[in-house]
Amino acid sequence: MNNSKDQIQDITAVPPVTSNHSTSWILKLTIGLIGMFAFLQVYSIQAVLPVMMVDFAATEVQAGMIVGALC
Repeated sequence: MNNSKDQIQDITAVPPVTSNHSTSWILKLTIGLIGMFAFLQVYSIQAVLPVMMVDFAATEVQAGMIVGALC
């Protein structure tokens, strides 16, 4: 028969719950934001190309080279 002391020891032997779930969503959010900003950095310059073509009276290739030289 188990006495009350054994039952108390069994309850206290359970390891504490860790917060892996909260770390997991923070990690996923961080990775998602890094991916989003990398995407924006690569493709946001395309909106500037027509302006560069007009301002510098350049062709599409020349405007692309201007952007490449600035980056």
